[in-house]
Amino acid sequence: MDRPILIVGSSHVAFRLTKKLRARNIPFAQIPSERFVEDTLDTSDLEHAKEVLSAHRVADARAVCLLDDSDARNINLLLATLAVHERGPIYVAITNENLVAHIASSHPSVHAFNPHAIAATTFADAVHGETHVHPKEQTGPSIQKVLTNIRTDRIIQKLLALFVVAIVTGAIFFRWSEGASWSDSVYLVSTLVSGLNFEDAIVHNYTVSMKVARTIIILVVQFFTLVAFSLIVDRIIKRRAEVLEFGRKRYTLRNHVIVCGLGRTGFHLVMELLRRNEKVVIIEPNAENRFLPIVRAGGAKVLIGDASLAKNLGDADIAHAAGLISIISDDLRNLEIGLNARSLREDIRLILRVFDKEIAEEMKTRFNIHFAYSTSSLAAQQLLTLLTESRG
Repeated sequence: MDRPILIVGSSHVAFRLTKKLRARNIPFAQIPSERFVEDTLDTSDLEHAKEVLSAHRVADARAVCLLDDSDARNINLLLATLAVHERGPIYVAITNENLVAHIASSHPSVHAFNPHAIAATTFADAVHGETHVHPKEQTGPSIQKVLTNIRTDRIIQKLLALFVVAIVTGAIFFRWSEGASWSDSVYLVSTLVSGLNFEDAIVHNYTVSMKVARTIIILVVQFFTLVAFSLIVDRIIKRRAEVLEFGRKRYTLRNHVIVCGLGRTGFHLVMELLRRNEKVVIIEPNAENRFLPIVRAGGAKVLIGDASLAKNLGDADIAHAAGLISIISDDLRNLEIGLNARSLREDIRLILRVFDKEIAEEMKTRFNIHFAYSTSSLAAQQLLTLLTESRG
């Protein structure tokens, strides 16, 4: 008899995975999350987790899937699992992208994955047509790799570099023309840069070349100072204006993608769309959303407001959008946004996030939704593929 797969946790992904395993008659056992939150006055949480896992014969499992909703709980469970069963494989769900790579490299039997990143690729594929990507390729590049390609304004760094070059060049000139020491040459340049001359500079009888050099250095330094100051002030004012402008700006774009909601799945989706060079407008109600600075730096447009309101959909230029993806964590709100968008434009391509896969299928049929996906079902499907491949 095949050894069972041990599923630890009670998340949506765990629920979906158990249904898929049962449908394929693959033996499994499940430990609900509640088993790890009992009163443990006599033992630590880690020791209690070891006891629960050992009682469920984790060492006999063909694979272990740690699928709690909490990253902290999953990490604790991972430590407990490795303490009693190192042979693996161990699959652990981690929603913090910064931790995925570190945890995956912690032990050869550990395989960390981000359910939101998995789902994001499928949502992005649906914008221009459903494609079938091999599960091993679905997660795409890490967020760190995507961020290295973000377009950023480097002009201030360049000005600082040129400023340093001007100072070094001036010091070399004084060293060469007057035979001064390096310390004296740097000191003389510093008096020119700061505008402070204490009458103890090296040269008193200036030659023509010295006058020209001093004049150039003074003008260049003053120019760099004024430009750098102007850019810094401009950036402060611009960012303040952008904050005040949130929710009131009307965009005029073509063939862009409107993303409603910037949670973890929404963030990964936006980064994936930007990686594919798509134009993105995000409608997000929370002006303090922690992902906003990153997506804006990546080139996404942001509109702060309620995506279910026709005015906000109009301000996002739904009339010329390639598609709309509503990915907030509320099925009813996603349906409301989708239907409101349909009322404004009948041919708009609609892609909705729906937690229940069966409801998602019904929505596509009943409400003419192009694509309705369950994030947990997509993650469970990839995990099932990995489990069946390792079985073979």
